[in-house]
Amino acid sequence: MASKPKRILALPSSVLATAETLARNERRSVEAVLSTALRAYAKTMGGRRNGTRNRARPAAKDLWETIAGPFERLPSSVLRKLPRDAARNHDRYIYGRP
Repeated sequence: MASKPKRILALPSSVLATAETLARNERRSVEAVLSTALRAYAKTMGGRRNGTRNRARPAAKDLWETIAGPFERLPSSVLRKLPRDAARNHDRYIYGRP
């Protein structure tokens, strides 16, 4: 069985200290902790184990929160002043066209 080539990585001291603490607490090696963390990160970013690149698609909830988020923070007094037909007549409100 052929062994995988080893790579040497330079990590910031704070990252290494965190990995060492986690490894000690979980009774695992630092390599195992970092490997688990990288796999979890790749999974959240849409990556695959075989190394192919795959861009993560934003979830619909995240997109909706991005769009609706600023409006949720507006006071109701301001929301009441917004036009009710803004979606239908957005050109009129944006460009001044009838």
